[in-house]
Amino acid sequence: YPIPLLTVAELAEWLRIKASTIRKKVCYGRIPHVKIGRRVLFRRNDIESWLENTKIEEHTSELQSHS
Repeated sequence: YPIPLLTVAELAEWLRIKASTIRKKVCYGRIPHVKIGRRVLFRRNDIESWLENTKIEEHTSELQSHS
C-alpha cells in the first residue's frame, strides 16, 4: 500500500491552522515532513505521532510553569 501523503494545504485544513504556520514549522524543523523535489509533503502516521508527542510536551511544560 502506498503511504498517504498530505500537502501543506491538506495538512492545514486537517489541523485547522494556517498553511503559513505549517511552512514555518517545516523551516525550523519542528514538524516531520518529506521533501520530494521542491514539494513538501507529510505522512499522516508521522503527523499523528508528532501530535501525540507534542501534546505530551505542551502539557508537561504547562505543569512545570505552574509549579
